[in-house]
Amino acid sequence: METVFDVPSGLPQCHVYKTSPRAYVRDCYPEYYDYIKESMDSGKHYVVVTGTPGIGKSVFYLYFFDQHRAEHPGQRIVVASYSDEKELQGCKEWDPAKKDQLEVKDSLPMYESNTLYLIDGVPNKVPNASCFAVFFTSPDIKWFIRMNKHLELYREIYMPNWTSKEIFVANETLNLQITRELLNDRWQYFGGAPRFAFVSDQDSIDRAILNVRTAMDSLESVEDVFRCFNGTADPQKMLHRLMHYDVRQMRGVFDRRLKLASNYIAYEIQEKLNQSLDADRKKLMMWLGGIGK
Repeated sequence: METVFDVPSGLPQCHVYKTSPRAYVRDCYPEYYDYIKESMDSGKHYVVVTGTPGIGKSVFYLYFFDQHRAEHPGQRIVVASYSDEKELQGCKEWDPAKKDQLEVKDSLPMYESNTLYLIDGVPNKVPNASCFAVFFTSPDIKWFIRMNKHLELYREIYMPNWTSKEIFVANETLNLQITRELLNDRWQYFGGAPRFAFVSDQDSIDRAILNVRTAMDSLESVEDVFRCFNGTADPQKMLHRLMHYDVRQMRGVFDRRLKLASNYIAYEIQEKLNQSLDADRKKLMMWLGGIGK
């Protein structure tokens, strides 16, 4: 299996891949590619690839385009990206009948059949069910509920987080020249999200650290922590900063549970809870003391 692939140029992306002209092929990429193709062959027209923000779902979108175009040179492919506000950022069409070029589109074209849509992000409209569409996006509960209306045609797939070994190997394979010490520090702080592991811009790291600390400062009670684990906390301000999806696959069924993103976050929240519990314990003792008198 190839461990890298050349990043196809010109594809619209939510978060533009700037790490290298090549991208690392995770061991799960061929497996997930085959699983998506099997899903479509079995009658699923809408497949959502999701998981922890920052693990490279958009890179898998590039990989999927590259692989599918090579295997199905005669099929038309529409590629598009959408912002967090579900606004179209860019749309292009790869039509083999037009000299194999990516043609810019002003809006998402609605074809009737024999078209594959690859969409990076959450769109404001869904392609016709006579076509096939693969969406690559971070979890969006409201949109998932909307897609579940097409339950017989719809499948949700969660991608796993990166292991520390994957991050070290990718760094060496792509010759990114990031020290193991720095990679380990970022792993301890952010967990298995290469968006932070491989970034070269220190300002971006500083902003990410500030976001994590702001989210932890917002935890004021044990109930706030419970909301993180049951997924009801604010996704942008809390969940996606403090939690990761722990993904396990058994016989085609994807089981995912929320867990704390890193050792650092787990330690800091534990300390915060201990302080909160100590304060509550003191209040209780004062109340009990008042009752005794």
